[in-house]
Amino acid sequence: MPRFSVPTNASIHAAHNFIASNRFFTDGGDAVLEFNPQWVHVEPVALAMAAAWGGWCRRRGIPIRVENLGRTADYAARMRLFEHLDVPYDPGHHVHEEAGRFVPLANVRTPADVTSFIADLSALLHLDNDPQSLVALQYCTSEMLRNVLEHSQSPEGAYACAHNYSESGMHRVTLAVADCGMGGEPRILDRIGASGLWGGYVHGCRVAMYCDGAR
Repeated sequence: MPRFSVPTNASIHAAHNFIASNRFFTDGGDAVLEFNPQWVHVEPVALAMAAAWGGWCRRRGIPIRVENLGRTADYAARMRLFEHLDVPYDPGHHVHEEAGRFVPLANVRTPADVTSFIADLSALLHLDNDPQSLVALQYCTSEMLRNVLEHSQSPEGAYACAHNYSESGMHRVTLAVADCGMGGEPRILDRIGASGLWGGYVHGCRVAMYCDGAR
């Protein structure tokens, strides 16, 4: 069965092992999204991938069920993952929105969606005093999203989200864009080389990520 197991550390730094240890696109049975029942650290890369994977499952008429849908899944709910998976989620308690800390998952299908997501991301970055950096980040984000729309052949388009980590240590913003289209075109893969992709392309699933540094 298709299975998406979210590890205790589902971050950009652990993405290689996270991707290699999963079996996202196997045949037979319901699709399963599994959370750790005790503790989990989830970053945008895992959420964007899970949303794209859910689109792939729905495209094939594969029902999705979630295991260990408890309080460890609160962050995923605030990022609107379950809305995109059509999975009901009742936290059983009041969940506070953390305005200004993240851009929740968005399904990007059109140029208008690209513009809307970039506007939300720009507000998150707080770079009003650094317009050159803001323009550069807007351009990079536009390129990632437009690459999906123009080249991936993904019927669902792209799934994108971001989080502003500023509570401690180095200030960083993590952005993830994922799709389950055709993967990399052979001519592009041949030019880049497999080592340059480090597993970012898996059976038609492509993930693009960006992390900024300290400011």
